[in-house]
Parts: sequence; C-alpha cells; structure tokens
Amino acid sequence: MELTLKTSWDGITIKDYMNYKCILDDRNISDFEKQLEILALLLNVDRKEMNDWPANQVTPLFEKMKFLSKQPTAPIEPYYDINGRKFELIMDVTKITAGQFIDLSHYTKDSELIIDNIHLICATLLLPISPYKGKKIPKADKYDSSKIEEISEFLYQHMPIQEAIGISNFFTFLYNVFIEITKRYLEAEKLKQLSRASKMLSLSVLNQIKQSGSQTSGAGLQR
Repeated sequence: MELTLKTSWDGITIKDYMNYKCILDDRNISDFEKQLEILALLLNVDRKEMNDWPANQVTPLFEKMKFLSKQPTAPIEPYYDINGRKFELIMDVTKITAGQFIDLSHYTKDSELIIDNIHLICATLLLPISPYKGKKIPKADKYDSSKIEEISEFLYQHMPIQEAIGISNFFTFLYNVFIEITKRYLEAEKLKQLSRASKMLSLSVLNQIKQSGSQTSGAGLQR
C-alpha cells in the first residue's frame, strides 16, 4: 500500500489534534506504540493492519513527519470558510459583548485547559455569517450563547488546528492587554477618588477650624 506522508499541519483538524494529544499523553503505552497510533491517525490507516508492518520501518517513517515537533499556528484572518460555512472573526476587543467576555473568561480561566477548550473559544469569537441573496452585503449574526454547543462541535470536527490555535493565541494576547488596560484604568480611577476624598477631607477640616475660630472669638467678646 502506498502511503502519502504529511509534511505540515495542513488538513489536520481540531479533532485530529486532540486525538494526537491524547496519544502523546497516554502513559500506558510505549513510545513505539505511540508512533504506530500517531501514524495510523495521521495517515488514516487501520491500526490493526499496521501490526504486520516491518518493525524497523515504523520509527524512520514517523521521523519523516518533522512538522510534529512544531506547534501548529497560522495568521488570523477577518473571515473564515470552514467546510462550506462562513464566519467572521471579532478582531476588535472593544466589540466583544459582556456575554462573550464571560464565556471566554470561563473557557480560559485554567491555562492548562485552553487547548482542550479551543473549539469553544473559537466558537465564541467566530460569528456565523448567514446565507444572503443578491447583492446584499453579508453580515455576521449576533452572538448567541445557545448556539455555542452546535457551532463548537462543528468547528471541532472540521476546523484546521492551525487556524484554531492562531485565533486562540490572538485572543489570549488581546485578553491580557484588556486586563492590563482595565487594571490601569481602575488604579487611575482609584487615585482620582482618593484625591477627591483628600480634597473633601481637607475642606471639611478647614471649615471646622474656621467654625471653631469663629465661636472662640465670639465667646471672647461676651462680658
């Protein structure tokens, strides 16, 4: 049987990558077995049939797929066409709604689980573009959390892992910038409030001193 070796992450979906990751993390099988499992996954070969392969050909074949040593990623795009469905990526953090921000915060609160939630992250940031007729300009749908399950499952099955990680990395960067800006804003507001409170306190003290001085002067005039 003639095999076509992959030379890049092209064509490998989120689902494929998750399965690949599970094989790597499996502590119950040897490195040689992992190589067989990964080859079966990426070459779309029946794993049982591979038991008849010459053992000395497995590792050399696996090592030819050097791209596996690099993390998959790709530049972000404003629009994505995934298995026939079109999506628009929210690239401006100021356009993220409160609902989206809450959901994204939930999916990314544990940094170790971001890759496991990557289909949910992408489903939150990618807005479906409904079919349109004639010359009408296509417009993305509004964010609807009730559709996350369906959209995320679709992306899990069909979205290239390179594009998914590219979007995830982009959002993580924006999220960190947003948090830092928010932190600085709150600190600036806190300083403003403290300054206002200090001024009000100073005025209050001055008024009390004036009132006290006035009462003392009045008392001195009485006989």
